[in-house]
Amino acid sequence: TRTAFRIPASATELIALSLGRDLLYPLAGTPFWHAIESFWNKLQEELPPSVWKHYEAYRQVLFVRGMPAKSYERQPGIPSAIHRAILERRIVQAEYQPPGKDAQERKIEPYAVVFYQSSLYIVAAAHEISPGQDRIRHLKLDRFLRATPLDSFFQKPADFDLESHLGAGIGIFSGG
Repeated sequence: TRTAFRIPASATELIALSLGRDLLYPLAGTPFWHAIESFWNKLQEELPPSVWKHYEAYRQVLFVRGMPAKSYERQPGIPSAIHRAILERRIVQAEYQPPGKDAQERKIEPYAVVFYQSSLYIVAAAHEISPGQDRIRHLKLDRFLRATPLDSFFQKPADFDLESHLGAGIGIFSGG
């Protein structure tokens, strides 16, 4: 059951939230963006006009720039399908276009979505590689042409820890 809560917010809190919303713009077209937009619209409806007026005055002098204008809206359904597959542990049949290569049909076991340098990546196991080998791949969401969750399920390895994996500096996530 869904319960609605009244949330009091100050103009300063709205500014902080709106700056965060601006920073999340690269998620446009994903379930995460739809959720932040829905929440933002609910706040607009609930707060008194005087708070919004104060907020709008501040936003005229505080801007977020330097973020690439990326959107996943040209890939309708793909972010949602992958998100659902992660939650339900479903294998995904995907058409994926690596840079400079022909599109490939692949089956993946998606574990997580990672937001890195204004792009979304899917951390997934390559289904065709046997357990015990390095199966983990980082697939850029921009390169998915199609993603269909199957009625086949996978078990994420009990010893896989996303934070440890990302902290190890593998592939696109390597750091200094």
